Amino acid sequence: MVLQARKADVPAGDVEWKVRMRVCAWYSWLSGTPPAVTACNFEAVFGPDAIKAPAIRSLFRQFRDGHKEMCDLKRSGRPAVSTSANKIQEVKTVVTDQPRSTIASLARRTGLKYSSANAAASWCLTS
Repeated sequence: MVLQARKADVPAGDVEWKVRMRVCAWYSWLSGTPPAVTACNFEAVFGPDAIKAPAIRSLFRQFRDGHKEMCDLKRSGRPAVSTSANKIQEVKTVVTDQPRSTIASLARRTGLKYSSANAAASWCLTS
């Protein structure tokens, strides 16, 4: 029996999903498994939302270069507020309460940029 953990089952912005993927990729890298085979294995276990071969190659390069951190390092720059779980929930609440809201009014109510509000609303409606 193959266990599948779909990304759709994981809340948006969930760090645990990324860490799980990286740990599995690190194990594959240590085992000497090629990126293409690792990608096939990931898809068999995690389903179609698993990371693909190009991302796995990039991770393998990072591991080879000595970057073995499993969590994202702090970076400068603007945070991705539209993908935080709190913002997604806030957008979902506004969309549920007022389904005829425009993206512009949704952006004003949540404090997001127009494009971020549009992306968050699309994510809410498809999940």
